Amino acid sequence: MDKHFFSLQEFDQFKSADIGRCAVIGAAGFVGRYLVECLLGLGFEVVALVNRSSININHPRLQVFQCDVRNAALLQKSLVGVDTVFHTAALIHLFGGKGGWSKYFDLSYDVNVVGTQNIIDACRNNKVARLVYTSSADVCFQGVDFVDFVGAGGQPDYATNPCNVYITTKIEAEKSVLNANTKELATCALRPSGIYGADKNTVLDPYVELSRKGKFQLLLGSADARQDQTYIINLIYAQLLAAKALCDSCDNGSVSGAAGRAYFITDGEALSQVDFLRPVIEGLGFNLPAEWMSQKFAYSLALVLHIAHCWCKFPKPDLTLYAVKKLSQTFEPDMSDAEKGIGYRPLVTTGQALQVCLDYYRGRLSKHA
Repeated sequence: MDKHFFSLQEFDQFKSADIGRCAVIGAAGFVGRYLVECLLGLGFEVVALVNRSSININHPRLQVFQCDVRNAALLQKSLVGVDTVFHTAALIHLFGGKGGWSKYFDLSYDVNVVGTQNIIDACRNNKVARLVYTSSADVCFQGVDFVDFVGAGGQPDYATNPCNVYITTKIEAEKSVLNANTKELATCALRPSGIYGADKNTVLDPYVELSRKGKFQLLLGSADARQDQTYIINLIYAQLLAAKALCDSCDNGSVSGAAGRAYFITDGEALSQVDFLRPVIEGLGFNLPAEWMSQKFAYSLALVLHIAHCWCKFPKPDLTLYAVKKLSQTFEPDMSDAEKGIGYRPLVTTGQALQVCLDYYRGRLSKHA
């Protein structure tokens, strides 16, 4: 596992940070679990809010509440005495169009938008000082190459035609968090892209499973496209840097600095799909496909699967229109704002991260042997 990175000296600065009692919302998720373990290791008291899943962590400084973010009253009770909230919960449905909207929008909106507003209200009512929101780099995904783009006010523009309900609702949720920023409640948002690590994740798992079953036959997207992903340890590091920066904003009695801003958080290494996957797939003894599925065919196939799922009640497909669009475009954000605002620089290189992931998958696949 990669929790040993939490012992790096860069994490020592947070032991003396005045973050206070922390709450992690979505604590049973990939990001939430890592964040809870890191905070506990640094000596903080942690309130973990989970929906249905168990967090499976026992610790004298950990208090666990089962709480749906749509339940405003329960949120109010759960955040009593909390100083800093890390909001990592989200419902991810990557379908768009009329079919996707009718099938998934209402629930996604209730969880991602209404739920986020419930959290903001609970923070205000309980006099929580800081709120760090885990957004997504996709809030700026326009379906075209995104390289070092900076929009009005130094912040990239939101997507004007979001391609699925997840992006649509994350945009609204992020806006709510940033607009909630005041001297009493300092807020900011982090925008990771493609979160991966030595645990179950949606970035590497599908490729490893396809390889294990001998079904990884074609690459999807564009050979020229490059993606800048986010290693889980780098994201956790950024979460703590953001909370620390918001402490400074609160201490100064201002809403300037990191507060009220959104920051792209990635590894800072945009790689082609082949270069990103090779260390893990070939390290496990499998071969990467030499052939690519044409973008036109991939889009047509994804469209057929989309219609079959949304309108004809077929099972949810692994191939989506969003995936075809995303893997066909270069995504390489400018992180200079994150360095300036919260002091973020990637702590772990992509090469180091993929080596740790390789060790994890070797252990995981040995159980199938």
